[in-house]
Amino acid sequence: MKANEGAGGSQGTTVFRLLPIWARWALAVAFVNWFVFFGVSVYLGGDAIGVYPSRDGFVVQEKGQATEVSEAVWLFSLCYTTLTLLLTPGAIMFIVLRYRAYPHARMPEWMKWFASILLTVWTAGWFFSITRAFFGSLGDWLGH
Repeated sequence: MKANEGAGGSQGTTVFRLLPIWARWALAVAFVNWFVFFGVSVYLGGDAIGVYPSRDGFVVQEKGQATEVSEAVWLFSLCYTTLTLLLTPGAIMFIVLRYRAYPHARMPEWMKWFASILLTVWTAGWFFSITRAFFGSLGDWLGH
């Protein structure tokens, strides 16, 4: 028996180790970026998703509190928030679908299917709502 094999054989191998190096780096960057995004949002006082400049002005919002910012900061917040909120779940879906493809993964097959379907439906709703809010704000800014 190899050193990394326990009683369960090769089940000790993590999905992360099975990913190519570029995918590991992409996931690590997405993970670190989530904390950077949180710090930027706290520093600015919120984000610009769902803010309409023609109605609200150039503000970022967090829990109903608006903080006035410049147009450039507002546009940065809108784009950076959107990219972070879309790419991070995309990376998670990549892991889940990749994990699902491994027959030796520790989950029963029905659970893999359930998790895959649940996360796919959740991700579709998440992407739709974030994309809709982004294009609503961007369209208002372009027409401003």
